[in-house]
Amino acid sequence: MGIGISVASAPVSWGIFENQEPPAEYPYGRVMDEIAAAGYAGTELGPFGYYPASPAKLRKELDRRGLTLCSAFVAMHWGDPALHKKGLAHIERSARLVGALGCKLLILSDEISPERSAVSGRAASHPTKHWTDEQWRVAAEAVGQAMEVCRKQGLRTAFHPHVGTHVETPEEVDRAMREFGDDLGLCLDTGHCLYGGGDPVETLQRYRSRILCMHLKDINLLQLDQARSKGWDFYESVRQGVFAQLGRGGVDFHSVVRLLKEDGFAGWVVVEQDVLEGGKGADSPFANATAGYEYIKSLGVSMATPTAALPSRFDAEKCLPAATFEQITEVRIRHPEWIEGEARARKKRSRLTRNGQLVLVALDHPARGVTAIRGDALAMADRYQILSRARRVLDDPQLDGVVACGDILEELLILSALERKQKHKSFLDGRVLVGSMNRGGLAGAAFEMDDTFTSINAARLKKLRCDGGKMMYRLEPQEAASGRTILACANALNDLRHHGLAAFLEPLGVKKTAHGYEAAKDAATLARQCGIAAALGESSAHLWLKLPYCEDFATACRATTLPILLLGGPARETPAETLRDFAAGLDASPRVRGAIIGRNLLFPAAGDPLPMCRALTALVHKRSPLDEALREVEASA
Repeated sequence: MGIGISVASAPVSWGIFENQEPPAEYPYGRVMDEIAAAGYAGTELGPFGYYPASPAKLRKELDRRGLTLCSAFVAMHWGDPALHKKGLAHIERSARLVGALGCKLLILSDEISPERSAVSGRAASHPTKHWTDEQWRVAAEAVGQAMEVCRKQGLRTAFHPHVGTHVETPEEVDRAMREFGDDLGLCLDTGHCLYGGGDPVETLQRYRSRILCMHLKDINLLQLDQARSKGWDFYESVRQGVFAQLGRGGVDFHSVVRLLKEDGFAGWVVVEQDVLEGGKGADSPFANATAGYEYIKSLGVSMATPTAALPSRFDAEKCLPAATFEQITEVRIRHPEWIEGEARARKKRSRLTRNGQLVLVALDHPARGVTAIRGDALAMADRYQILSRARRVLDDPQLDGVVACGDILEELLILSALERKQKHKSFLDGRVLVGSMNRGGLAGAAFEMDDTFTSINAARLKKLRCDGGKMMYRLEPQEAASGRTILACANALNDLRHHGLAAFLEPLGVKKTAHGYEAAKDAATLARQCGIAAALGESSAHLWLKLPYCEDFATACRATTLPILLLGGPARETPAETLRDFAAGLDASPRVRGAIIGRNLLFPAAGDPLPMCRALTALVHKRSPLDEALREVEASA
């Protein structure tokens, strides 16, 4: 019986190397076409910038060919601390891009260096060219930082030992796996392993529990002997054809496949044959790739459906025709009175909740300059995308309503008016409308903690027949601006109460770091914030709290009797992770009454947001088990 793995190729098989000019005859479109035509289900990213660096454009190119992005290979100089900042920035931009495509893995490697390239395949006999103990220490520290960068994007990390680098020989591989930590996986490249003096089968046996992916590459043993005897560097060895067509070299792939089969390996294998322009094999990359694919099949490998498949695509035009979107500007110019007219016309709930629960979609991120998600820096800056996705999730009758700043509330009212003219009813009828009030603490600004009330106020919310106002404060004890924001929140709570409106307050403890302000998401901090927030203003009778889920969330919930809505937070790798957090949060306390969620709902790995919305509202309003909610999402993929 075959093993279920997903098989990919990589641009390097077409001569697309890091730090090398790509061959003019192989633009990325041709390489993608040939990878798909050869039968592969996926592709590695290749050098950053070779494939499109825009998540939306790259997704479109992959989808056209039925390909999945399986991983990215990123190298940096780990042993030189002077180069860490640049290297980690490169890793972060790569992680953001591949994470946006639903990819689950980033592969780290040491950068090829002239001193190690010069002794490729012979490094064991040149100890002066090895890292010192201090270089191993700084390398391990930097790898840990890189893993954290990837973890924040929902990615796992694996290390790729590579010829011409400081992690090449069997001894260096062992030390890397030991010093870099048990959380780091291994990407075993069979060709580089043999070239560097190792045994691919023995290495696979030794590290079988840490293998996250495989690079299947073969070695021409005759050329390897010449490379060693003639002292070729790594690049000259590649030009001379040291990497062979799969199955025609010295790697024992029958044993490799046997071990993978025994372990039930179900990840990605990437079939590669490194070539360089003008070198041997560079004139026939498509033939090499096709032969490699057929050879893998001949070994009894059953080709599985890719595990990193993206969810169903989102059709913005179907949800909000572009022509209708363009009418918003015309109404703003010619009929601004429609906004208040629609506010009066829409049917409003008699009570804030129907069953004591609430699920609201948050649309207020752009007002703070927060527009990035999964590596796309301007995803939420696209107003058409924001409004079309909001309109899509409002097709779920169990979604209670929206949280937005004044501009988006007015745009929704304009769209509502246009729909009412056609259908005599509107998607905003019976919905809860909440205005986001303090957005002045722009992300990354020097005055970020001075979160002033620059958006819609209580009087305007009342005029538009909204149901409440939302605000936030972030408490950094050493920042005086935190105190000013807390005082402003207390005044806004009073203002909302005087206008008979509900209030939603997000109280966060934060810590200033080199990367900005990071929320302290621990139960003790949240519990203290609950006590501070509940005591603000003249009365807490109309107040709801908005809190992020954390470990031991029940402790935070015991700090208040106020109703709590769960905070969606930063983008997660999969809808399942988000739903698991919400399910756990709902179970933590009877005070948890629903959620306010934005990015994770509107942009679920670029797929259709409606299934995610239905799953979440089922958790909250129907108290559906988590597995049922997950099936709602999986059924749409």
